[in-house]
Amino acid sequence: MTNLAIRTLAVPALSLLYRRARGMVLVYHEILPPGGRAPHTSTQMTLADFRAQLAFITSTCRVMALDAFLAALSERRLPSRACVLTFDDGFRDNYEVALPVLREFGVPATFFVASGYVAAGRPYEADALHDILRLAPPQAQVELDLRPWGGSPLQLSYSEEADRRFGYFKVAGIFKNQIPYTARREVIDYLADRFGVDRGSLALPAMMTPEQVRGLAEAGMTIGSHTEWHISLTADGPEEYARQLAGSRRTLEEMTGQPVGYFSYPFGDPQFCVSARELVREAGYVAAFMGAGSAAELRHGPWLVDRLATSGGMLGLAASLLGIKPSQFRQRRAFEQCLAEAESMSPSEGG
Repeated sequence: MTNLAIRTLAVPALSLLYRRARGMVLVYHEILPPGGRAPHTSTQMTLADFRAQLAFITSTCRVMALDAFLAALSERRLPSRACVLTFDDGFRDNYEVALPVLREFGVPATFFVASGYVAAGRPYEADALHDILRLAPPQAQVELDLRPWGGSPLQLSYSEEADRRFGYFKVAGIFKNQIPYTARREVIDYLADRFGVDRGSLALPAMMTPEQVRGLAEAGMTIGSHTEWHISLTADGPEEYARQLAGSRRTLEEMTGQPVGYFSYPFGDPQFCVSARELVREAGYVAAFMGAGSAAELRHGPWLVDRLATSGGMLGLAASLLGIKPSQFRQRRAFEQCLAEAESMSPSEGG
């Protein structure tokens, strides 16, 4: 389907879906340069796809800075098709590849940075995990014992496509929910050995330097926090989560010389956001963002503002904006369930 066809179908619907009390917050991660590795996860995008999406977005939507967007959202005076661009994690390609395109199109963006990786000059381990699970040769059975690092034991069949898909999400889920950030590199080495994947084949993309984060701020971009080490509340606990909420904010403010008032939940799914919402509020953040795939609105308060994924090229973007991706239906159900569980666990009035 051509961009013209997408525009013809999508624009009238966008005008109805995103008006006044609803807007679009789009989330990106890695923007891969030409001649490099090809995308193989939903968080990676080619430069060509990114440029095509920005051409569509800037000609179809009203791209706003985050401060102005949230102020208008709270007052129910957003222009139709109001849009914000955000980036998670702090990959170096955000500065080297994405920033020049943002400047070319003359639009602002917000970058949520995992400050620990930036300050230490250490690559984030997520791509290496995905590579292990993607590159592993077919195996009748893989036995894993992640208990030394706080995880669970697993026995997986890893040969047929359906079994590999199940195993992929099972291992990734344990990595997110159970493995503390201090153990991630050891677990990556262990998983590479158990799945029979050469460590030298694993991608470990560089993160931005402190100077590049400061350069984004000086270019008019907004810098937000993503914790220090991209942690989850379930794996690292409330005390460490609260410490990193404060520590990341302090480090980023020192890097940029600007206040940091916005937060993006690592991993982004409802179960990682709803449970951490009160910690983020208590830490003094003005607003916080998840990634459950719905319109941005304040129905659940400023600490649970939702975002839309941008994977899948132009067709994927159009489907995301229209809310018809299968993953969006799953995430919406999960979000409502998480909210209901949180409400049931909160103290009753007068109790």
